[in-house]
Amino acid sequence: MENRKKIPDDLTKYVRVEVITNVQNITRLSDARNTSAQVSDIALFELDKNFNYIRDAIKGQPYADKIAYKDNEDKPINVSELIKLMFAFDIIKYPDDSTAPIQSYSGKAQVFKRYKDAFDTPFYKSLTQYLPKLTKLYDRIETDLPDMYNTYKKNIGVSKPKFGKVTGIEADDKAKTLFYENSMTHKISAGYIFPIFGAFRSLIHFDEENNSIIWDFDPIDIWEETGVSLAQNIFDQAESKTPQFVGKCKPIWLSCYRIVETQSLRKQLGKR
Repeated sequence: MENRKKIPDDLTKYVRVEVITNVQNITRLSDARNTSAQVSDIALFELDKNFNYIRDAIKGQPYADKIAYKDNEDKPINVSELIKLMFAFDIIKYPDDSTAPIQSYSGKAQVFKRYKDAFDTPFYKSLTQYLPKLTKLYDRIETDLPDMYNTYKKNIGVSKPKFGKVTGIEADDKAKTLFYENSMTHKISAGYIFPIFGAFRSLIHFDEENNSIIWDFDPIDIWEETGVSLAQNIFDQAESKTPQFVGKCKPIWLSCYRIVETQSLRKQLGKR
């Protein structure tokens, strides 16, 4: 302002001014700006409208308007949470019990890279259509896991199970599930949920001729039948371990898969 009269008449310069309104946390905003963080890969992906498959698939779901597709978007669920669910069911990359989609819990960057490379393939396009089913399954596991734990403990003679005493579990009657915001009795680390959730990929097959996914059985029905066994498998092996250990432990992932697969095979044999 003091020197503007010294600017030559034939010189024109522009200064970028950005106005941000409705700031919820000025400290976080300041930190983000001062570190000069580059735009995330997910935000760049959104610029090309590449999340439209996801938008279409979840249209009408209670959480559809709560998904953040851009950086600093004031919404509670990042789109990466949906991508992680699909990665956990990626039977092209993880077709059987010889390997496991552990990165769905531990590797956000690897999960997005896979989605970026495969989102437009027939398999992923078909899988995306089942996002409502996947979110409902995740929701039920979150909701039911305390009861499944208590049942397994009572089955082995523990009269008063204490789910809230497990590392990574916090008793909280105000807790809500991630997608549908159903009431929970405890906050549960995702490290306990993902090995169970990923096990249900054993129920799907991809029909390459029709470019469609086929479910052997409804995953909710199988969860109700195997939930106690899955809880026992998780928490027996998680004794004195952290949820981070469980979420990254390949043997736990594989044994959960085999429990679900075995129940599916039993039901198929029963049909015959």
